[in-house]
Amino acid sequence: MLGVCVSIEGNHLHGDDYSFLFASAIAHKLAGIVNESARASDILIYMIQRAGFFFLMLMYLPAMGQVKLGIESRDSVTRQASKKYEGATFLTKVLLGSNYRDVWAHPVKVQVFRMSESDFTITQLGGGQQTLSLRMKDKLGREWVLRTLDKDISRLRLPGLIPKSLFIPMAQQLISAGFPYSHNIVYELARTTVIVAARPYLVWVDDDAGLKEHRKIFANRFCVLEQREPTPDDSDTKSTETVLEKITGENDHLVVQKNLLKARLLDMLVADWDRHADQWRWDKVDIGTENYYYGIPRDRDQAFFLSDGVIPKLVQWFGMKQLVGFQKELHLKKMNWKSWTFDRTFLNELGVTEWKDVIKQFQKQVSDTVIERAVKQMPPEIFEMEGQQFIEKLKSRRNALLDAGIEYYRYISQVVVVNGSQENEKFFITSSNGQLTVTGSDASSGRVFYQRSFDDQDTWKIIINGLGGKDVFIMDSSVSSKIRIEISGGAGADTYSIKGDVHTMIRDDKSNENQFDIAGRARKKLTK
Repeated sequence: MLGVCVSIEGNHLHGDDYSFLFASAIAHKLAGIVNESARASDILIYMIQRAGFFFLMLMYLPAMGQVKLGIESRDSVTRQASKKYEGATFLTKVLLGSNYRDVWAHPVKVQVFRMSESDFTITQLGGGQQTLSLRMKDKLGREWVLRTLDKDISRLRLPGLIPKSLFIPMAQQLISAGFPYSHNIVYELARTTVIVAARPYLVWVDDDAGLKEHRKIFANRFCVLEQREPTPDDSDTKSTETVLEKITGENDHLVVQKNLLKARLLDMLVADWDRHADQWRWDKVDIGTENYYYGIPRDRDQAFFLSDGVIPKLVQWFGMKQLVGFQKELHLKKMNWKSWTFDRTFLNELGVTEWKDVIKQFQKQVSDTVIERAVKQMPPEIFEMEGQQFIEKLKSRRNALLDAGIEYYRYISQVVVVNGSQENEKFFITSSNGQLTVTGSDASSGRVFYQRSFDDQDTWKIIINGLGGKDVFIMDSSVSSKIRIEISGGAGADTYSIKGDVHTMIRDDKSNENQFDIAGRARKKLTK
């Protein structure tokens, strides 16, 4: 049983272990055992008492046995993940890197997948410009995807000025910087840290008639088979764009930010630099009147990325900062380059104390034993080649995560954006013990949906967007801070009572019937 200490403040959930909170909530969602009209505190206590370790078992029950996955025969073959990267010349290795060429070329024993022996029905061909995928449904109606392990750069669309005959072969060779067996390692780490993720099955796809017209694409290839919607109750997930619309539309739609931070720490641990908004799906849990979204990471193709080539280094220095590679040292600002906006948007409620608590908990969960067990999820043939290096690197990165994580926190916290919604809200700005605190609450019920204390050593500017509705912004004369405040009321008639010793800029529309009671260092700028 996981320990948890949770309190309810104004119906806003706080706790030392948000991961357990959402786990308990999902158990409630699965079972439907609590009256939705009950008080949030009663529901939460009931969940904690009833969910426990049972949820963890339920969440990770293998799909095998419920449906036929086409791998039950346990037939296996020994094959290479790809033949494209072997036999590279010395110059190619210098310019494009030795990378994981030997791993891609080394034969491994893997289970055979036969479509005709599975319970899957093909629904459509999918995938992007590099990876092909086959969308399928099982007999229970759940969606699955079969994705090619190796990438094919030949279909990549290029600007007209770039010669395709030169760029495509070079770009294809750079695929060898990706570790082909990352999926099972990352899944094991996610499972241990209670992060919802799809269970991957590495398979060799048989040249089977069940593939129909897709035989030429998928037959005789390494692929990853996994559920497309890996939620505990098989519910459909939401895109990041949809979640953003929800949380800015209604203030009772919230993100489970501590759990999301834990998932992001996993990204950082495994050096997965490709974590932009489209790499996430979201499921929702309802607790009382509030709707909580938790992030589900997907696509682990770039985990453990490593290249020692001259050209990738030049690309990193002059453009793609995130290509720092899987090293013992952490360079999180660079590695997270594609995630800066995502992190600033969806981790905006967590201060330095919360970051430290989550990181320490994550480090404790990812023990030496867990790391060793996770790395052993790679094929035994590959473990003999890379296993000990991976273990040493992961342990080193885990140990450095607290200092490096707080350094990254301070970087993304320099400017913090606090969003309201299209509903009526009140924002209180207070100060105490050298910190500035912003609290957002629903204007009618008083339910708190946002609260964070800021230190001027980390943050120099806070932007508060009321968005829509009739919003109220309050700062009394006792408030003092070096942090700058920028308030944008948005649509609707807003009320401003800003009188503190804080450099504050108020932006709104002249056409709105706004009310102003400002003094001290507050200024307003109205536009037509």
